[in-house]
Amino acid sequence: MIGGCLDIITDLFGTRFDKTEAFLEKYKEDGIIWYFDICELSSESIIRILWKLKDNDWFKYTKGLLFSRCTFTTSYYDITYEDAIKHALQDLGIPIIINVDIGHVSPRMTIINGALATVTSSNGKGKINFILK
Repeated sequence: MIGGCLDIITDLFGTRFDKTEAFLEKYKEDGIIWYFDICELSSESIIRILWKLKDNDWFKYTKGLLFSRCTFTTSYYDITYEDAIKHALQDLGIPIIINVDIGHVSPRMTIINGALATVTSSNGKGKINFILK
């Protein structure tokens, strides 16, 4: 698993602190589960940021994506938070789970970056099992 607050990740993207490509290549055989917390981004910003990450191959080994509940939901063109995510990523053809109990909105689970994990979800309920080696 890898991820964090999308508001901050977009600021780190492409800087000398961005080691994402090396992480993805190192763990491509395991597959990647991304998780994102979104704090203050508008729906339109979400579309642009996710497109930028997708266009730069951040999702090339991705098995699934998790998104937190959004702290604030704003849109200038009446695009919902959920629709923004679907619009940006639907062509990936992988599971996307929205409104997960992570991030800025309670209740919030801790996600362990770099951990192996399995995620299951059905009928609005889910489970994450971490495997620490």
